[in-house]
Amino acid sequence: MLLIFLALLVSSYFIRVKTTKEVLIANSYQNIIHSIMQPKSWIKWDDATYKAWQTDSVHCNFSQDTLHHSLLINIPGRQVLVTQKDYLLYQLEEVKDNNHAALTFSLTPFIGNQKGSSGKNTLVVYEVTTRLLYKLLPFANSNSFENNTIIALQSYLENAYRFYGYKIELKQSPDSIFLTKTSVVNKKELFEKLPFIFEDLQNFALANNISGPFNRNISFNVFGSDSTSVYAGININKKITNEFIFQTKSLRSGQLMAVGYYEGSFIGRIDLYKAIDKFLAEHDFIKGGAAFEKYLSPLPVNDSSIIKIELYYPLLNTVITSAGHY
Repeated sequence: MLLIFLALLVSSYFIRVKTTKEVLIANSYQNIIHSIMQPKSWIKWDDATYKAWQTDSVHCNFSQDTLHHSLLINIPGRQVLVTQKDYLLYQLEEVKDNNHAALTFSLTPFIGNQKGSSGKNTLVVYEVTTRLLYKLLPFANSNSFENNTIIALQSYLENAYRFYGYKIELKQSPDSIFLTKTSVVNKKELFEKLPFIFEDLQNFALANNISGPFNRNISFNVFGSDSTSVYAGININKKITNEFIFQTKSLRSGQLMAVGYYEGSFIGRIDLYKAIDKFLAEHDFIKGGAAFEKYLSPLPVNDSSIIKIELYYPLLNTVITSAGHY
């Protein structure tokens, strides 16, 4: 009996069969298409392409044919051809070390997989031609081109840090009180004026027996061609009434916030704003107020200053799903 079983296993290795698999990816089909049809996207999610690009970018070639809806990737030792066969139907072919592999998959928008808050999810159905042995014993071929490709795509598309370029988190705020001041500042004087704005806020708080922690928060708004409106605030422990220049504002407990984390040049933080705007649009969140930056580093002295901030976006949505981190 054992000999018969072993013989069947051996023979199954030589029998070719087609098999269909399904994978749910918590991202939109548009982002999946962008990831496979845009040359530089492969560097972000495909390990082999990333390593080849880092090692020898001169010999990495990407040829995009928009007329025939195809993309050819040539890297040392490997070639991948991506072709759109039909609406939401794609084919990937790999030639590596004289071995050929092919993957055909379709994309279907899917709602309700409880991965994320938007319902913008995609069912990926892919068909591969494989050996009967691998269909009977899938673990024996877990390192296949087909499985590696889909798993790599899923990992990239469901990780905000990799896909959007920054860590983005949904949080409910505690009760917070801010002592605030609004100033219109000439752009050329912005870095010079910022320390004095926060000094005024802290001096006023101390003069009124108000304690900190005096965390520094700023909301910037362009005001005219050469001026910026700076809405600055420090965290305090109680409210002040009947003030004109300085005002207290509250952030209610449970307010849903999208929070992004950034460390780099002051001018480069604009990319974090763009990333969170994209994140909010793709997850159906609506802004419920002006975004503000919480500074965890010294204030900048020029555009090149290295800063560390948390960027907060108040949202109108009132419930955090189980997927609070992205």
